[in-house]
Amino acid sequence: MIFDYACEWNEFRFERDSSGRPGMATITNFPALAISSTCVRWRLIAEALPSLWSRFRMHVLPSELGASSPLYDAYIATITLMLLRSQTRPLTIHLSFDIDPVRDGNPRSLDLFIEHMHRWASLTSTHPFPIANAHSRHLIALETLDLGAVRHGIHLIKLLEIFGNAPRLTGLSFPYAKPYDLPLSFPRHQITRLDVVTPSTESDAMSKLLDLFPNLTILKVWSGRGPRVAAPFPHAITPKTSTSINSLVVTFSSPKQENSVFSHFTLPSLRRLYLRTVGNPAWEWPGDASAAFISRSSSSITVLQMDGIPLSDGALISVLRPLPSLVSLEINHDGYEEELNPITPNLIDVLRVSHQTNPTRSNIPLIPRLRHLSIVCKGDDFDHETFVATIASRWRPQTHSFITSEGVEVDCLRSVVVKFWASEADQTAYGPLVEMDKMGLRVYVR
Repeated sequence: MIFDYACEWNEFRFERDSSGRPGMATITNFPALAISSTCVRWRLIAEALPSLWSRFRMHVLPSELGASSPLYDAYIATITLMLLRSQTRPLTIHLSFDIDPVRDGNPRSLDLFIEHMHRWASLTSTHPFPIANAHSRHLIALETLDLGAVRHGIHLIKLLEIFGNAPRLTGLSFPYAKPYDLPLSFPRHQITRLDVVTPSTESDAMSKLLDLFPNLTILKVWSGRGPRVAAPFPHAITPKTSTSINSLVVTFSSPKQENSVFSHFTLPSLRRLYLRTVGNPAWEWPGDASAAFISRSSSSITVLQMDGIPLSDGALISVLRPLPSLVSLEINHDGYEEELNPITPNLIDVLRVSHQTNPTRSNIPLIPRLRHLSIVCKGDDFDHETFVATIASRWRPQTHSFITSEGVEVDCLRSVVVKFWASEADQTAYGPLVEMDKMGLRVYVR
């Protein structure tokens, strides 16, 4: 419903204006209230939809500490009203802090949410906060816990202790820390989705993840994002195997990846692989480690996304060759390292399916199961004609696959996306794709 879409968050912050007087956000920050205030009919609809009132994003500011005024009472009344209209709906709560509630104490607004913690379905917090009678509380609705922005420390460990009473908790985002510092009461065996930061030296914490969380299906790793620590004495890494992980997301951020995440895991059930990097001009693609990981895992990867990974076209082709099961390929080159742009005429040509014998190149098509292709690049020297020819070689109307001259079955493309962020697409070159779009191929060119 459009109302539900419009009410992504109801945002709360009690702050001071330019004259130093305390104030609260306008009604535009509370889309549920804005909708219900439009007319009688919309009000009746909004009040009948508790989901509109169940998503809270609150930024706690120093102006709340010791606040006692009619305006602050109105602020608290607004939160109370929304909690009331959310009825028994599970709550999605995002908390950020400009205070230290452990030191300064909880403001009244935070205590209101704590009163309803049995309804928390998703909690994101940037700072630990005290909870009275924590051990007697049950978080029966909690499914997702995001503490990825919290600094590690004793107060974080104490906060985690209350989540032993969360029988539905399956998703965890955890900051840089030793994961084995988790309290014994924490339901680690329930966690199926983990988002974790590892130190820049990829220490033993990485290898122990699968022992601590044996039932993971989705693993997201920020590799090397944490503080640099002294590297341990070099030793051989014995990869740990998980037969349950089917999706791996790796964000590389340290300059070198000799001990990359690829060296630590064997994932035979892996289906989705998403790799990205955050700006680091000295970044090096761990080619040998990735090749060994793919070979060792022998998994049928169907989705590969590479976002901002600086590597050569030859290195990318080496990644793609052992992935014949690949169905969806997405490559996003941000242009940060132009000399390491994998989207070259050579790559596009290698993706082309040859329909006749050619002694100068292999007639075995690269990734024959490819159905969805997305390319985002600068576009200055993009070979539009070769790209169109490659798409045409993988497209047949009114059929799902075809057989090449070498007897290899190739799936027909179903969708093609190409975006250029620094140049205009040559519309004349893409005339054939327009015709293919009319016949069923989904094409997006910008």
